[in-house]
This record gives sequence, structure tokens and C-alpha cells, in this order.
Amino acid sequence: MTPGKQLFDWIMKIFWLGLALIIVLISVWSWRVGPWAMSQGVAAAQPYFLAWRALLLIALIGGWPLLVGRLARHFRFSLIQQQALLAVRWRLALWLILIEILLVQGVLGQFFLNIWELT
Repeated sequence: MTPGKQLFDWIMKIFWLGLALIIVLISVWSWRVGPWAMSQGVAAAQPYFLAWRALLLIALIGGWPLLVGRLARHFRFSLIQQQALLAVRWRLALWLILIEILLVQGVLGQFFLNIWELT
């Protein structure tokens, strides 16, 4: 097993363990406080969630060349494939920002609600 494969396996194990831990913590939290308090807690944490998503987007945009380089070495991409992946960075960033604005921030839902109220 190559060192890159070992690192990837280690990262995936940490990811799945963390995801399982988050699911357990959310389940215990919802069982203890109830759905009303849980929705208030999520509403209070919205700015932190937005900051977290923005940080992940910035990390993706900034780390894209490094990520593509590692994927190219790991999967033995040709130079043309690697350049094509590098060219996709800003389109991917634009789509993620559009999804954030339209769906996560509720702009699209508010738009349709306003149209519904006009009719």
C-alpha cells in the first residue's frame, strides 16, 4: 500500500468516525432538549454555519491546484486532464456560491413566496 493510499484511508476513517459522532451527539441533543429548543439552537448558530461554509469555499478555491496535483499523481492523470480540472475551479466556485445564495440563504424560496403573494 502506498503512503498516499494510507493517508487517504486514514482521513476517510477519521471522517466517518467524526460523522458518526456528530450523528450520535445530535440524536442525544434532540432527545434531551426537544425539537423546539433544537430549532432555536440551530437558528442561533446560523452565522457560524455561514462562516464555516465560507471558510470551506475559500479553502477549496485556494487549495484547488494542490488538490488537483495530488489527484493527478494518485490517479495518474494526463497533463490534459490535469489542465481541464484546473480550468474548472472558478466554475465550481461560482456554482457553489449560487447554490449558497439561492438555496441555503433562502433567496429563491423568498422569491417564490413573493410571487405567490402577488397572485
